[in-house]
Amino acid sequence: MTLKSKKRLLSAGSLALTCAAIGVLVWGFSTAAPPDAEQRAAPRTVAGKARGHAAKSPASAEPVISRGSFEGIWDRPLRRPLFDPPPPPAVVQKNPPPPLHVQLLATMVESESAAALLKLSNGEVVFRKVGEVLGADYPQARIAKIEPGTVCVRRGQEEAHLQIDDLKK
Repeated sequence: MTLKSKKRLLSAGSLALTCAAIGVLVWGFSTAAPPDAEQRAAPRTVAGKARGHAAKSPASAEPVISRGSFEGIWDRPLRRPLFDPPPPPAVVQKNPPPPLHVQLLATMVESESAAALLKLSNGEVVFRKVGEVLGADYPQARIAKIEPGTVCVRRGQEEAHLQIDDLKK
């Protein structure tokens, strides 16, 4: 196929598409009314006798559109977002960790090391140093700081302070 024949073929195809588009536009904008357009344009009455038509049965009568049926549309705002707003952030309520059932009996603070004497919830009495786990019942609880009469225990982000019972009173 030569270049000249390709050009003629493309020109013929373009002409055919243009003619088809014009035909569709003319057909779409044509003012030819359907055969029953006069009946639709006529005002409706209850009996249907205003223009000489026979009375229709209530079952075949079309509903009359009133202004009140559009009230929901009139109340809509014209300027509103085209998307739904994002949902409000969910409030996550963080429950406080369960209380420590540990009793501080004594603290021993020296210049180089410190230790605490603790009575655990199962009745066991243990010595713990800074950085050690509090006990098997509390695997996340570690001793952060030991001071005279108090011990600071850290569980994740939470801190709890244990005091000797005699100092509380």
